[in-house]
Amino acid sequence: MTLSHSNTVLQLPLPEPVHPGGTLRLELEFNGQVPQDFGRGTGKTGYGIFNFSQGVMSMAGWYPTLAVYDAEGWNLDPVSQIGDSVCSDMAFYDVNVVADRNLVVAATGVRVGREEQGGKVHSRFVSGPARDFYLALSPDFKVASREVGGTLLNAYTLPEHESAGLETLTNADHALHTYNRLFGSYQYAEFDVVDAPLRYALAVEFPGIVLIGSELYERPHAVDFEGAIAHEMAHQWWYNLVGNDVIDDPWLDEAFTTYSSSLYFQEAHGEDAYQAMVASLEERYNSLIEDGQDSPVDGSLRFFEAPGSSGRYGGVVYAKGALFFKAVRDEIGDAAFFQALQRYYSSYRYRIAQPADLLASFETAAGRELDDLYETWLFNP
Repeated sequence: MTLSHSNTVLQLPLPEPVHPGGTLRLELEFNGQVPQDFGRGTGKTGYGIFNFSQGVMSMAGWYPTLAVYDAEGWNLDPVSQIGDSVCSDMAFYDVNVVADRNLVVAATGVRVGREEQGGKVHSRFVSGPARDFYLALSPDFKVASREVGGTLLNAYTLPEHESAGLETLTNADHALHTYNRLFGSYQYAEFDVVDAPLRYALAVEFPGIVLIGSELYERPHAVDFEGAIAHEMAHQWWYNLVGNDVIDDPWLDEAFTTYSSSLYFQEAHGEDAYQAMVASLEERYNSLIEDGQDSPVDGSLRFFEAPGSSGRYGGVVYAKGALFFKAVRDEIGDAAFFQALQRYYSSYRYRIAQPADLLASFETAAGRELDDLYETWLFNP
């Protein structure tokens, strides 16, 4: 075995080649320690998605996963300081969690088994195709649930935010209805929203489960709280069900979900709410231009991490990128625009899509090339 890429890549020699269509059973034994309180000032835990703080244990990326292999070879990028950490393929997860009896467990997938043994609870979670398996545990979680069209919505809140559980479910309900209609059907039996302490991020997405930063729960009726839920739920379509290389093409899910949340506000609250969201994006992007920080939307995380570029990431990828989707919609009209989104979703569900796949979907729906629009918004500063 060899470790590389800052000890984030483990290479295992196989006793014999595994041919296409073949299988291999691999057993790994490992242990680790979850950082406390965001590394206590070390800056090593990023958003706090692998962290224990305020009674919540957040466990993202806690297990080894097979690297993506594509036309460029194995994707072995080290974890970035910004954006998402790992590009991953779909997998079926069957996970057994052993935890103290007092812990409430929220996880990707559905719990299909629960058994108490010697003061511990053994829970089994299974999922359909998912890109990651996320786990959150706390003795303090309060759980509120609602079934919507065959999907069980769960809100896990800390005691001081328990009253926000109903608002959480209502927002998730509205977002689920909106995206099911505009994009295509949500593919999982459950969707969980978890109240968790975060740093440098308002919210973070995982398959079938999202984290909303605890500070947003202080104002559950505010636009920021509703918008965070709408944004992270949209990631179930753009990042999870339709995957992309989040390292090389971060805009393909982040710009998409940002504009998707604008569509949510248009559906849930009307045209004025939509225009207010667009105006906010335009203000953010115009500020970037005034500061001389405009750059192509299609940059990789490595580009945005480079000296002199790190401050551009949010404004370019989220704001300018979302405005690209608005520009396409304005150019080709609603019928072609939403037809393209639905075709893209149905064609690339459970796969890793490339930017060219989305752009081709728009051109097919429009019945013409859109090169000038793409150059203006994606490839030119």
